[in-house]
Amino acid sequence: MRLDEEFLELAAKVLWCYAPVDWLHRPGEGGIGLDEKPNLQARRRGAPTHPRSPGHLERREFEYERTGIVHFLVAFNVSEGTMLGGLSGVGFLGTRNFTGFPQA
Repeated sequence: MRLDEEFLELAAKVLWCYAPVDWLHRPGEGGIGLDEKPNLQARRRGAPTHPRSPGHLERREFEYERTGIVHFLVAFNVSEGTMLGGLSGVGFLGTRNFTGFPQA
């Protein structure tokens, strides 16, 4: 584990945002961290997976068809330690807005 001056300086630039979490939580406020993973390929397997059975391993088809793209968004509530995730995309399901998040 590296704890030299350079590491501590770089870590402080990232970790400063977590320091006031307890202070923010007391008056009912909190911190939310967001992250996204855009342009993930949505794929569908060419054949169904055959489950394991006595004397046989699970068999999975490795051929797939591309069905579009999705964007994955995650919100992390720092003060409560909870996460929400949602998907949006264009593909075999048509155009979709983010799902999984409470609507305002």
